[in-house]
This record gives sequence, structure tokens and C-alpha cells, in this order.
Amino acid sequence: MGLLSPNGAANYLLYRAYEAAKQLQRSNATARIALVVIDELTWFTFKRALENGWIDWKNPAFKGANDPFIDDRRNENPGLDAELRPILGGIDDVWIIKRSSGNQFARMF
Repeated sequence: MGLLSPNGAANYLLYRAYEAAKQLQRSNATARIALVVIDELTWFTFKRALENGWIDWKNPAFKGANDPFIDDRRNENPGLDAELRPILGGIDDVWIIKRSSGNQFARMF
């Protein structure tokens, strides 16, 4: 994937949460929590976007223009932007997990 811009990092996380939320639509679970696991080696790429609240989880929208990753996803699913908020609204929470060496997992956000 390479290095991401700050907006690219926020968009990537938002899209991965969307994917998890879509999978949870098929679940009969009473609590639906999307987990996004980020490896320690790439944590720095996403940390600033998370710490500064660049993702509005209650009113999610992709940021900036010319994001090749998101543009490719939009080509695959032209309704992506319209689906984003209702799909994420169908889950209870999004947990951002950092995976460290030795497969240690810690909830960060």
C-alpha cells in the first residue's frame, strides 16, 4: 500500500471499518463491534488521524480529493459514499486495535 497522506490514512481506516460493518450486517449478534487491527510497524501512519479526530464516526465521509485507494473502491461500488453512513450506523462501535510484536493486541481508540 505504501505511505499514506493524513487524509489517505483516515480514509483507509474508515473504509476498513465500513467493510467490517458490512460483514456484521449478516450477524445475529446483539452487540456489533467492528475491529480494525493495525500493525505496530504502520501505526505511525494512522496515529495522528485518530488522535486528532479526523474521522467523524457519527457522520462519516471520505476526506480530500484524488485518493487512489478510495477512487478504486468507488469504481467497484458507485454507491459507496451513500452507503457509508447507514452501514456504519448499523453497528455499535468501532475499535481500533494495535498489534505489537509477539501478537500483543491493545485497544487504542
